[in-house]
Amino acid sequence: MTNQSLTLRSETANKSHRWSIRKFKKFVVNYCSSWLMGGIVSMSLVNMALAAPTGGQVVSGNATITQDGKSTVIDQSSQVAKIDWTSFSTQTDESVTFNQNNSSSIAINEVIGGVPSFLMGSLTANGRVFIINQAGIVFGKDSRVNVGSLLATTSALTSLDETTGQMTFASDTGG
Repeated sequence: MTNQSLTLRSETANKSHRWSIRKFKKFVVNYCSSWLMGGIVSMSLVNMALAAPTGGQVVSGNATITQDGKSTVIDQSSQVAKIDWTSFSTQTDESVTFNQNNSSSIAINEVIGGVPSFLMGSLTANGRVFIINQAGIVFGKDSRVNVGSLLATTSALTSLDETTGQMTFASDTGG
C-alpha cells in the first residue's frame, strides 16, 4: 500500500511539474510578444517623428520659412535669427536649407516640442546653424551636413544677445 501511494504522489507531482513548465513557457512567449509589439510600435512612432521640421516660429530676427513637399527653406534676412520648432527632424530624402546673408549669419533653431531630433537627410547653409534640443539630437549615418559651422547641443539656451549673437547655455551640474 505504501509503495502504491508513493507512485501515485510521484505521478501527481510529475503532472504538476509539467503543468508549471507549460505555464512558464506561455508566460515567456506572451512576455516576449509584448516586447516585440512594443518595439514595432516604437519604430513606427520614430518613423512618424522623422518628418520635415514642424511648427517653425521666428521669435527674433527676420526669416521666412517655406515648406514644399520634402524641402524646408529658411530665408534669413537678419544677421541673427532664432526659430522655435515643435520638431526638427528629416528623413533621408528630405532637406533643410538656410539661405543666410553671409558666413557670419547665425540661425538658432530651438526644438521646444520635447521630442528628439533625428537628422537623416540634408542640412545646408552658407552660415552658422545652431540646433538646440534638450530631448536629444541624432545624425544618421547617411545624413549630409554642408554648413559654415554647426553647433548641436542638448544644453538649454539661457540668454541671447540678438545684436551680437552671443549666447549663454545652462550647464548641467546634475549627475
